[in-house]
Amino acid sequence: MSRWSGSRGSATVLVLVVFFALAVLMLVVVVVGALISTQVRASQAADLAALAGARRAWFGDAAACQEASRIAALQGAEVSHCERRGLDLQVSVAVRPPLPPFLTPAPAESSDQPVLRATARAGPPEALGLAVD
Repeated sequence: MSRWSGSRGSATVLVLVVFFALAVLMLVVVVVGALISTQVRASQAADLAALAGARRAWFGDAAACQEASRIAALQGAEVSHCERRGLDLQVSVAVRPPLPPFLTPAPAESSDQPVLRATARAGPPEALGLAVD
């Protein structure tokens, strides 16, 4: 009889535990990467929406915010706040991160789903004296 006879199958259990730990680690890395990527996308959508809306600021609040909403929608974002002051336009957007279904607290149609937000301002430089409150 061998002195290792009582440890039969322990390597299988050890391999399974290591595999499970690596799978959980990979899941965390993928989710964190998706959140970072979504935050960058939200920032870029806010910048683009603010620039596009500021270009239309001469035509009033409705035209500027409508253009900002259109551009944000093309980027996969939704404008949550749009405010024009003179020729400046401040836009806030919200983007829903692509999380796995088991990490979201509610169904996809619910408003309780997590969102990432970003805000941007666009308009002429204040040094030119064109930004009017």
